[in-house]
Amino acid sequence: MKSAKRITLASCLIIATVSVEAAIEQPRIMPEAMLSITIPDVHGFIDEIGTVAAQASPMINGPMIKSMIGMQLGDPSLAGIAPGSGLAMVALDMTNMFAVIEVAEAQSATYAGMAKTKGLLSDYKDGLMVLTQSSNTLAKASGMVGSVKTTLLSKRSSSMRVGMQPSAIMERNKAEIDGFMKMMPMLMGQSLMSAPGATLESTQGTLKILQGEILFGLSIAEQCETMEIVLAPKDGSIRIDKTFKPKSGTRLATLVGAPVVYKENPKVQSGVFGPASVAIDATLANPQALTDFCMEELEALFKAMELSEVDMAGFKASMEKWNAIQGGSFSETISFGGDQAFAVNYLIEVKDETAVLDYLRGMEKDLAGFLMFYETLGMPMKMNFKENVREYEAIPIHQFAVQIQAAGEQGKALAQMGLTNMVYDIAVADGLM
Repeated sequence: MKSAKRITLASCLIIATVSVEAAIEQPRIMPEAMLSITIPDVHGFIDEIGTVAAQASPMINGPMIKSMIGMQLGDPSLAGIAPGSGLAMVALDMTNMFAVIEVAEAQSATYAGMAKTKGLLSDYKDGLMVLTQSSNTLAKASGMVGSVKTTLLSKRSSSMRVGMQPSAIMERNKAEIDGFMKMMPMLMGQSLMSAPGATLESTQGTLKILQGEILFGLSIAEQCETMEIVLAPKDGSIRIDKTFKPKSGTRLATLVGAPVVYKENPKVQSGVFGPASVAIDATLANPQALTDFCMEELEALFKAMELSEVDMAGFKASMEKWNAIQGGSFSETISFGGDQAFAVNYLIEVKDETAVLDYLRGMEKDLAGFLMFYETLGMPMKMNFKENVREYEAIPIHQFAVQIQAAGEQGKALAQMGLTNMVYDIAVADGLM
C-alpha cells in the first residue's frame, strides 16, 4: 500500500489517555440540542474529503461531490454558499429537527424554492436559511439561529463535527431502550437461528456477546454528559478526534479525573511499521485507574446479565500483573488485504523484559476462568506461548497464538476474518515489546 493512500485515524480511542498538560477543546454543544452535525466550512470540507475519496475512485473528487450535492439543492456549484460558510443540522428531540445553512442573499430564493419542492418550510434572515418540516419546529428554529451561529458555526475549519448529549438522550428515551433490550433476544434470536449451521448453543452465545456489548455502550452513554466527534480530512488522510465530558459523580468521571502516572514515550510511534490502513498511537495515563473502571463496569454488566460463572478475581489479577509491566505508551497498526484478511502490529512500552516473558508464559493459566466463560458462549479459546522460535540480529523471537473455535456460520465468519488462529511474533528489547 502506497503511503499516499494511507488513511490515518489519529484518535485517542483509549479512555484516560490525554495528559493534563494537553489543551483539550471543549465539545461545542447547544444546550437545547440532543444531537447536532456541523460543517463549519462546506467548501473546505468537501475539497479535503474529495482528496480522500479520490484515492478509492479518481472520479469521486471535490468538484464531483459539490456537483452531486448542489444538484439536490438547485445550486450545482454551491455558489450560494460562500467560501468559508457552513451549515448545521440540529435535532432538539426525535421529532423536532432543522438545518441552518449560511446562504448568500442572492441565492436565498433559489434555496427556498428547492425547499418547497421537497416539502420543507424555510425562513431566511441575516444570511441564514432555516429548513425544517413543520411550522412549530420552524418557529423554534428561527429563534435559535443566533445560538447556532455563535455556538456551532463560530470557529471555521474544514471538518465535520458531531455533537451530542448522551446521558440526556438515554434519559429521554429510557422506556424505548428498555423495551428494545427486552425484545432483543427474541427478535435477533429468530434471525440467528435461521442462519445455516446455527445451533441453540451458538445462538445463545452470540446473543450474550451482543447483549453485553450493547449494555456496556449504554452504560458509558449514561455517564457521558456531552460528547463531540470531529472528522478533519487533510492532505488525503482523516483525523478523528473524540472529546467527551463525563457526568459528575460517575465511574467515568472518576477515571477521567485520575492523576497522570505515565506520559507519552517518543520512542513508541506507529510509523515504525510503515504504511497501514489504520494507525493508533496512545498512552494510558493511569492504567490502574483504567483497570478499576473496567472491573466496576464488568461487575455491573455481569450482574445485569445474571452471569455468575466469570472469574472476575483472576481476570483482575491478570490485568494488574500486566499494569506492573507495561509503561503506558503503545502503538497499533492494522492493514487489510494480502494473504491474510488483515495484519496487526503492536509496539508497547514495557518496564521489565523478564517479567513480560513470565507474564506470557502464565497467561493462559491466569486467564483460565475468563477463557472458560468464552467456552460457555460456544466459543472455546486457547492460548499458546513458544519461546525462542528464532532470532533476529541476536534478539530472540517468541510466538504467541490465540485460537478460537466456533461452530456453524459463526465459525465460518471468524475464519473469513482471520480470527480463528491468530499468531503473533514477539520480540522484547530496549524497553519495548
